[in-house]
Amino acid sequence: MYDLEGVRSLDLARRLRNAGICIHIEEDDNPSPYPEADGLLIHQFGNQWENCAFDLSPVGAGFVITISITRNVRGPFSIDFFAR
Repeated sequence: MYDLEGVRSLDLARRLRNAGICIHIEEDDNPSPYPEADGLLIHQFGNQWENCAFDLSPVGAGFVITISITRNVRGPFSIDFFAR
């Protein structure tokens, strides 16, 4: 994800490469291990203590997950419910 300055820098780097200057662009030269997303990119990270499932007998199961949600859509966006 880039801020406005990062987007301008990436655009400038691509324009320089198109003009024939040999430069390395991380986004173009190294493929991402993650598939491209058209809407939301949800990435789980952390270790065993930050991501786990546990038994809540007799009512079900509980989950603790650490995620990053990146929006890649135009227009309004909202998360309907978030529990902590």
